[in-house]
Amino acid sequence: MAHQMNARKGIMGSKKKQEPGVGKCLDCGGILETEQRPYRYRFEGGLSVTLENATILRCAVCAAESVAIHAPARLHRAVAATVVKKPSRLASSEVAFLRHHLDMTGEELAQHLGVTKTSVSRWETGREPIGQVPDRLLRTLVMLQDWEVRPDLGLFARLGEIAKPSRIKVTLQGEDWNAAA
Repeated sequence: MAHQMNARKGIMGSKKKQEPGVGKCLDCGGILETEQRPYRYRFEGGLSVTLENATILRCAVCAAESVAIHAPARLHRAVAATVVKKPSRLASSEVAFLRHHLDMTGEELAQHLGVTKTSVSRWETGREPIGQVPDRLLRTLVMLQDWEVRPDLGLFARLGEIAKPSRIKVTLQGEDWNAAA
């Protein structure tokens, strides 16, 4: 089952994967055509990721586009694994993405990290960088939840002082999403 995201309206629904010329546009009822191409996908919290071989559904009548997301939970895990392995501190959009990935509110994450919800809000909006200790603990929470992410204990010692946003690309290979080289 693939999830379909309407790029124009932001409507997300569960749809079976459609073949070219099969299915109707949510906007105008026109015929949908498919193509495979890179697609810039924006997660909750503002993290932007390139899906290398995304299935794009495009209406032949009104040109509305949707992206079919195969295995969305696996996609989230692949992106989270890439984020927690980066060698610099987490950027604001990455903090927000990981919080959503953990399915926590700002207040819940604050309790887990031993900080105030105001601190979490400041990290996510970019008004204040996340500190080294909460950064490490947030990564650890994600690794403990997902178990597929193997911790690199040396990573914590190598974390830089400056938060640099990552350029993340993921590729669907068979049934799994993997970080692109």
